[in-house]
Amino acid sequence: MLLVDFDYAGKAWFAIDLTCATSQFEMTDDEVEDFLRMYDGDLDDDQICRLRVLKFCNDLREAVWTIMTEPLMSEETTTFDDWSYSYHRDFNLDQAR
Repeated sequence: MLLVDFDYAGKAWFAIDLTCATSQFEMTDDEVEDFLRMYDGDLDDDQICRLRVLKFCNDLREAVWTIMTEPLMSEETTTFDDWSYSYHRDFNLDQAR
């Protein structure tokens, strides 16, 4: 599996890209851990804890982004049948909780 993410292209801490992907793809906690273990089979509890903190921050960022974007973009179509800005906002707020 190969993940290519050109959003905010540049050099950054790899863990941030992984946690952003887990939020963007709306993964459950089990899916997040499975996804992270594909990158590091020796993933330990300390690493998981740090990544969860980063995911929390990203979930809040995504929720705020949708709050700001929804009034401007809510009438735009998406490629997903069941997706909406309000759904994405609510999902990320639930994840942050």
